[in-house]
Amino acid sequence: MTALRWLEDRRLEHALVLLLFLALTLIFFWPLPAHLASGISGDPGDPFLNARLIAWDADTLVKNPTNLFNVNFFHPSRDVLTFSEHLITLGVLGIPLFHLTKNAAFTYNILSILGYVFSGFGCYLLIKYLTGSRWGALVGGLFFAFCPFKMGQLTHIHVAFSPFLPLILLHFFRYMRGGAGKDLALLAILLLLQSLVGWHYALFCILTVALCWITLSPGPGRDRWSKALRSAAVVLGVIAVLALFSLPYLTVRSRFPDYRRTVEEAAGLAVSLRNFIQVPGENVLYGRILGLGVDRGTYSEKMQFPGLLTPFLVLTGISLLVRRRKQGVALSDPTRRYILFFALLVMASLAYAIGPRPGGVTNPIYFLTFLGNRLGFIRVPARFYVLTVLGIAVLAGYGLASLLHHLRPKHKPARLRTVAACLVAFQVFELFTLGVPVVRSGVSQDLKEAYLWLKEKRPATVLELPVSAMSNIILPNSERMGFVPHDAREYIERECAAIFNSVMHGCDLVNGYSGYCPPTYRKVLAETLSFPSPRSVDILAGLRVDYVLWHWEWLDEEERPLYRKRLESAEGLILERDLGDLAIYRISPRPTAEESELQTRLVLPERVPSGEGFNLGITVTNPSRQPYLCADEEQQLFKIEFKAPDGSTVHSEDGSFRPLFFLEGSESASLSLTTRKSPPPGDYLVELRIEKGAFAGRVLTAPISVVPREEAIGSGLVNGKVSLPEGSPAELAIPSLDGLYPVDVVVHNTGENLWKSRWDRERAEEYPYGLVYVAASWYRDGERTWDSQAEALPCDLSGGQSVTVATLVRPPRECGRYLLKFWLFDELHGGFGEACAVEVEIKDASCEP
Repeated sequence: MTALRWLEDRRLEHALVLLLFLALTLIFFWPLPAHLASGISGDPGDPFLNARLIAWDADTLVKNPTNLFNVNFFHPSRDVLTFSEHLITLGVLGIPLFHLTKNAAFTYNILSILGYVFSGFGCYLLIKYLTGSRWGALVGGLFFAFCPFKMGQLTHIHVAFSPFLPLILLHFFRYMRGGAGKDLALLAILLLLQSLVGWHYALFCILTVALCWITLSPGPGRDRWSKALRSAAVVLGVIAVLALFSLPYLTVRSRFPDYRRTVEEAAGLAVSLRNFIQVPGENVLYGRILGLGVDRGTYSEKMQFPGLLTPFLVLTGISLLVRRRKQGVALSDPTRRYILFFALLVMASLAYAIGPRPGGVTNPIYFLTFLGNRLGFIRVPARFYVLTVLGIAVLAGYGLASLLHHLRPKHKPARLRTVAACLVAFQVFELFTLGVPVVRSGVSQDLKEAYLWLKEKRPATVLELPVSAMSNIILPNSERMGFVPHDAREYIERECAAIFNSVMHGCDLVNGYSGYCPPTYRKVLAETLSFPSPRSVDILAGLRVDYVLWHWEWLDEEERPLYRKRLESAEGLILERDLGDLAIYRISPRPTAEESELQTRLVLPERVPSGEGFNLGITVTNPSRQPYLCADEEQQLFKIEFKAPDGSTVHSEDGSFRPLFFLEGSESASLSLTTRKSPPPGDYLVELRIEKGAFAGRVLTAPISVVPREEAIGSGLVNGKVSLPEGSPAELAIPSLDGLYPVDVVVHNTGENLWKSRWDRERAEEYPYGLVYVAASWYRDGERTWDSQAEALPCDLSGGQSVTVATLVRPPRECGRYLLKFWLFDELHGGFGEACAVEVEIKDASCEP
């Protein structure tokens, strides 16, 4: 056979295999192929978010690459792309598709389908290179492309998209086994492409290549070590490129200290034993017939069932390998190293996939590798299983190749082909899925008209309302503002639809959804629960929001007349378009207060324990009649000094705090600060200098006593009371439903114990001081009608000390008279002390008959 003929045969083989994987993907994904431009597979959550990000990447990389990380949602936050996987590789591949069609759904669907096709094809090429067996390559490629874990990732294209992963190993093996510089160049390109799918894959690729390098590199010969060093240099070069892309993420993490993945979060998203018998509900054999599937339309990383054939082939390969060794037949050096590598890859990836604390037991491999997740890098350890899938697929390919080799002396080739074909067919049957849910991505004619109208108004900022209802649980952190959706699915669908559809208008969007929601977004959504209250309109005007797109269909029928009254009577709202189920309102700009008008005061505990850190606060008051809003999310920097009576500085340290967000006229709020250490016992003057931020240059002072630890703890008795400030009205009139409304109360620590206003989560159970909040409950006709709320104290509070607490209460969603009760709540002991109550009348335009 001539070289040319062989080349033609190889091309034909590859074309047929590609067609097979394409045909199976279209069948497995049905009915998606019939809705490529008008639907997305899975659910209306992550797929819509990822489709928008891919479209953004594809568009921005061509038009304005320096603006890549500033996706148009979560206004006014910056570097929004860092809140999610960046999907840069998918954006690059999607450039021709998106620019030809301007259709984000079509671009996403084609990339998703091709990801499955070429994942299988790449694995086929890898196994064929290692074993020489087409049948083994088919069985392994099918498993890598369509196993339950991969089909369970229909909603996570950043996990399912793995076409370059097997090709990385293929070219690494080829280069180390005598390949040329072309293989090394392809290794670099493929490694970079797969790593830039997202940060999980960047980590997976680096760990895989490192393990491969360690397994294959050692050995005699200068050439082997020369190749090992060159390949290591290439990998280090790729890591250097990835480091450049990590810079925006590092910047954002310094801006948002709470943006990090915790050990607890990772443990909850790790693989457990029961996941090894779970498959997608759309799997025909195991999901529908045998009932191992989760609910149809439910997708997650926790579907590790490997089927029957693939483990059988792996075990068969192992048994035949043992048998050959007993017969004195040794494997070649590269084959032995390859099998060892894939076995180690399976074991290592499983060790990572089970997370930091499987069954409550510390996983030393996970903790040693990731420093106990202190790097805040890994959110979903279960995704490591994609490496397990690759390792099992290759070992299964080896198993089938070994089985056919073992049977060859006793059976005719035709019979062997029949056996192999039957095994491939059974693999397809095991993996076969049908009826993948497709979510419609199109919009109504009214919504399309609204988006096209907004497109003409660019540049503009838009917010789509009303907000999905929020649960009102005790959540004593004013930065989160009680941000817990009552119906998570409804919230995700609305926000992701707004994100996805922003492709049509291109305006900046306040709405958003991601793996991390910035504080400003959480605050805006909590505040706009009361829209169109004067407070919520003031906030949107301060954020320079130009238009509100109001969805009437998001309200119950009985609520619509009430909201029509409220919208018609709201000041600062101008109806621009009435489109039946939709309305577009323009928000009139208005004057706002300047930072220089705000008053600031330092609040401290009177006594703190020596050598320990404590919490203090800055009380900010807006004495003007205009609202104040700060959209800056950068950490505000301060320097604190403890000055002795002679004026000398005994101790100093630097710190940061979250900026103030919003204050209505005459309203107060507290900013939380924390020190790491206090000086030796004595009386001091605390001098706080704000060095960066809205109040830069201000110097605040207050006295403090530092005492021995046992004196600060006192007797351990926790007691106190809440009262209204002197001169407060006997009855409050709240002019809006839901949302947030400021009410000041005075908290008195009448016991001897030091109260903490906040503490580190890890120290909560053994810390000797009480952690106290101000809680609020609404009552009507003697019964509680609205869930409890809570607010943190502005600073730690010593025994015998009182402090004013600026709370934000959330009024009920019905007009009428209520009793608002304030009480004290301790983290460990529950409610305590003396409460206070005030009569409240809630009334706005919708309350009128």
